[in-house]
Amino acid sequence: MRLASLTWFSELTVEVNPDKPDVASLAAWLKRHQVQLSLRLDLSSCKAIFATQLTTLNLSVDVSMLAGSALAPLATLQHIESLDLQACLLKAVPEQVSTLTALTGLNMSANSWMAGGWQHLLPLTKLRNLSLCSCSLTAVPEQLAALTALTALDLEGNYLVKSWQNLPPLTIQRDLNLEDCSLKAVPQQLSALMALTRLNLSWNRRLKSGWEHLLPLTELQALCLFACGLTAVPQLSALAALSVWGVRPHPPGPV
Repeated sequence: MRLASLTWFSELTVEVNPDKPDVASLAAWLKRHQVQLSLRLDLSSCKAIFATQLTTLNLSVDVSMLAGSALAPLATLQHIESLDLQACLLKAVPEQVSTLTALTGLNMSANSWMAGGWQHLLPLTKLRNLSLCSCSLTAVPEQLAALTALTALDLEGNYLVKSWQNLPPLTIQRDLNLEDCSLKAVPQQLSALMALTRLNLSWNRRLKSGWEHLLPLTELQALCLFACGLTAVPQLSALAALSVWGVRPHPPGPV
């Protein structure tokens, strides 16, 4: 590795024990060649040695033992662009996330007890992709309205039966996933998402109305309606560029 060049490795994914003596030399090699680093490690033993090289960090699958000062190293990773905190038994957005202002992608899916800390997302003005699947949300957190750089928002698997007014303005948003969100009607607030090109409403089995709220979405190209029990959505015929997936055709009549 020490004899390798950037022409061999322009991007590197490693799993290391930060307490091993070879970590310092690996960090020096990364700095010398400016390699893009994706790292998986135990944050509780993380050292600042990788702080200037790390751009992608995956801490998914239970870091629930990390609390208080144990999360402090996360705040030092100022160059992080993508952070995966999926299935970590988090009850709130960690305060340290607010310092990661270079973040463009954040995955906090499958944290079933997420109930607060949303204010820590407010400094993330570059955030483009946010996933909050299966977080037991009943309403869109009000702080999301400030994340105007979002191009993709994934809320799949939440019981979204309350307020929708907190949907971000998302003037540049392209992709919205509302699969399996217990929707009975298309939320009126979706009509303001003029830049949407893809919308997933699949597995909302009681979805029957509100289609008129999609008519202003002239950029919409793909609408997914799998497992919604629909045979037609005639109100959307005006959207010439739209392809609808998952609508079952009417059964043939008697011969």
